[in-house]
Amino acid sequence: MAKSKRVMLVVVEGPTDETAFGYLLEKLFASKRVAFDIVGGDTTTAVLPSGGSAQNEVRKAVIAHIDRSLYTWRDLDRIVQIVDLDGAFVDDEAVVACEDGLTYELDCIRAADVDSIRDRNRRKSLALRKLIGTSDLKYKNKAVPYRVYFMARNLEHALHNVMESVDAGEKERLAREFQRRYINDLSGFVKYMHSEDVAVAGGYAETWGAVREGTASLHRGSNLHLLLEESEV
Repeated sequence: MAKSKRVMLVVVEGPTDETAFGYLLEKLFASKRVAFDIVGGDTTTAVLPSGGSAQNEVRKAVIAHIDRSLYTWRDLDRIVQIVDLDGAFVDDEAVVACEDGLTYELDCIRAADVDSIRDRNRRKSLALRKLIGTSDLKYKNKAVPYRVYFMARNLEHALHNVMESVDAGEKERLAREFQRRYINDLSGFVKYMHSEDVAVAGGYAETWGAVREGTASLHRGSNLHLLLEESEV
């Protein structure tokens, strides 16, 4: 009987992350079974209660996913989380009042409800700081390696340089376009994610440190290339 593949579980905020990256990661990590847990919504704010533990909430989300799957916690090889930053690390002063609704710029966030966005950023940045320093998640005496990677400002900005917010249909179209571009060009995908247009320079700690400075969490960039450096292709 063939040995079952260990599972690399990728925790993402929406289905377009899986559309864009799913097939590509499956090919790059061919010895693993790559599975996606689409939590729905922002995992660092919607999942995390005020005063709660970011690690516990991510673990609970993973366990809930596993309960619906054909594998167990002990089958996990690693847990990878991909998050949109959405300007989470900017100072309160960079969130400014605007009657036209929520818009993101390179130097500020404009919002009708300034207090709500500032509160969201505080909760999101607090959760991310906890998760950045987390190397594994434990359950039933088994520790599974964990890393969190970012898209800035979000998936569409990082991959396509689309700064404005787009609706679900356009998100899906862009994700499928990205998948088609690299479906037969894995080396091109890896090269693109390492390009100066996308990759934030440095190692894991350095890239997270960079996006916590000033308004950098509103600027285009990602550190997902660091995961790809561990691929098998």
